[in-house]
Amino acid sequence: ILSNALKNTEATEQTKFYKLSETDFKTKFESHLKTTGCDADAGDTNFTPNVCLADGSQFAYGTFDESCTDNICDTLTIDTNGKKGPNTAGKDRFTMNLTPNGLKALGESDTCSTGYDCGAYILAHHKLWTGEVEITQEPVFPEGCADAQCNSCTDSTFKPSGGACVAKTNTELLTECSGASSCAIKTNNGEIKNMTNISINVSGVNKNVYVSEQITTGKDTTWEEALSKCPEGTYLPNFDELKEIYKHRGEGNIPSGGAFWSSSENPSSPTERAMHVDFNSGYSGDGDKMGKLGVLCIGN
Repeated sequence: ILSNALKNTEATEQTKFYKLSETDFKTKFESHLKTTGCDADAGDTNFTPNVCLADGSQFAYGTFDESCTDNICDTLTIDTNGKKGPNTAGKDRFTMNLTPNGLKALGESDTCSTGYDCGAYILAHHKLWTGEVEITQEPVFPEGCADAQCNSCTDSTFKPSGGACVAKTNTELLTECSGASSCAIKTNNGEIKNMTNISINVSGVNKNVYVSEQITTGKDTTWEEALSKCPEGTYLPNFDELKEIYKHRGEGNIPSGGAFWSSSENPSSPTERAMHVDFNSGYSGDGDKMGKLGVLCIGN
């Protein structure tokens, strides 16, 4: 949540966050978060939050440094569940450094000592620190990660985060589509599908959209099922959009063949029939909703 808010701040302001004044940064950053007023009893004697989020988490700023001395522009101390217990460093309270390249969990991937620096360990091992002196089993990192510190990930669907590489969310993947000729998307079952940028004209209006490679084959998807196949941030194209996509069949990752559902019902018999386009024959019309057609998803 905080990483996305930081990215959105920079995208909206068209500059790196540390080039803003401290006041401007905090105002812009918090505008991209769902905040609530902090109660008088928020936090405790060891932690006083500056910002309380609608999901119950809270965080406090450190000292803003626009020169980012030692690669640290500020620190955020986070309580993941707010006033609820245990309110203990290393269990629900952690510190993250705000660096020129984004938020980085404090600490090392193989150990932690002060509690507040356990974030990197947890991201690497997906478990709380229990105090072992030695790590008896090396953590497993996704394919494409350079090393345990994960300064880079060659697989574009993963990102460095603290002491590990973690999979990017679908929201992050879609954000990276902006302006690119192609990008990736994560389906509801976790598969990575490629998206191709094309220009279509619908009702006299030109717009750029991203079209996925085939999400499902035609052998197992009814129209009712097709409506739920597109992941968050994308949608099943309507009939007019699908007819425009057909004109780009074979471009990039857009299928050159197959028949695909639109989200449009046949207005004369909406309970039984829906509209589709056959990329093989060029036929565009209606079909029985129980027909087994494929799914393409689009995003703006």
